[in-house]
Amino acid sequence: MLSGSSLEALAAASSLTLRSYSSIDFYGNATIGTRGADGSFGLGKLEFDAASLNGATGAHVTIAAGEVLFTNGSGATAPGLGGSGGTLVVNAETITLGTGAKSVDGFGRVALEADTAILGRGAGTIDFGSANLAFAAPLLSAESGAAQDWTTTGAFQLTGTSSAAAVDTLGARLSITAASIVQGGRIDLAAGSLSLRATSGDVVLTSGSVTRAAGVVRNFYDQSLSIAGGRIALTADQGRVDAMAGSLIDLSGSGAKAGTLAIVSAQAALLDGVLRGDGGGSFTLDTGSIPSFAALADKLAASGFNGDLSVRLRAGDLTIDGTTRASSFALAADAGSIVVTGTIDVSGAKGGTIALSAKQDLTVAAGARLSANAG
Repeated sequence: MLSGSSLEALAAASSLTLRSYSSIDFYGNATIGTRGADGSFGLGKLEFDAASLNGATGAHVTIAAGEVLFTNGSGATAPGLGGSGGTLVVNAETITLGTGAKSVDGFGRVALEADTAILGRGAGTIDFGSANLAFAAPLLSAESGAAQDWTTTGAFQLTGTSSAAAVDTLGARLSITAASIVQGGRIDLAAGSLSLRATSGDVVLTSGSVTRAAGVVRNFYDQSLSIAGGRIALTADQGRVDAMAGSLIDLSGSGAKAGTLAIVSAQAALLDGVLRGDGGGSFTLDTGSIPSFAALADKLAASGFNGDLSVRLRAGDLTIDGTTRASSFALAADAGSIVVTGTIDVSGAKGGTIALSAKQDLTVAAGARLSANAG
């Protein structure tokens, strides 16, 4: 058991590991590490190696160190204390959520505040219980090859704090699930996979936010290799997906094939921000409402998303007007009718496919054009 004077004595250590083969529990108010007026950290590196960080009811925990790492090296599991209403605040240069299955229990609010980055490392999960998560950092990312799943039944909010430094990331996977998600910072996973899922509220990408899984060029000895863009999935189980004006979603190919943007939205999907899919980006949409298909098609065409396009409308009728160009095109109206009045063009070197499926009527109006020419 560590308290008061014991914690103060460790506050200037260059490196400290707190390891438990079950849980690390906090009672009352606890402070680990300090930060000076000049911004320097007294404690260099702090690692929590445990199955769970638990707070008793009303516990208020503040952690400060140059680098803070959360892992579960033993693979053990541990129950919570049944606490609630506490707060956990972590302030560091870099915060890393590492390997193993981990949980944070008993805190109503968890704030991770990093000067440089919040990162995922290796294969790991972390369950924050019902805490509202407030992440603040110039960059949210994951190291190359990481596979991370972060969940809470509370709200998740990311705030960008300054310009972001580069991080060595390639092909990482990061999944964040919360009741609602507000992405107001910079998420960058080069050629990686990102999933943002809201189980009851909205997924919102605010003005100024950057959500990127673009392709990248890497040098291997004397060769340059272009690596294709990754995948970004935005899912609102009951709400809407809102990419606000001034936001950026980037899946461009950087010399290789662009990636895939996949949106699932029980209500509407609003794409008012900037999309980048140069290099034949693919797009899938599963939604309850499409106000204007022509506007959507124009947006995708102007943004380079002309690879595989797939659209599912859960309710109502849909009119395909304007011009839609893609490598392949699939459209399903679960409950209504489809009327094609415009052009669907999947022509190419080999010719693409067009698939239209409606619960009610399917009408190709006079003057409409469906083209799947090869050559």
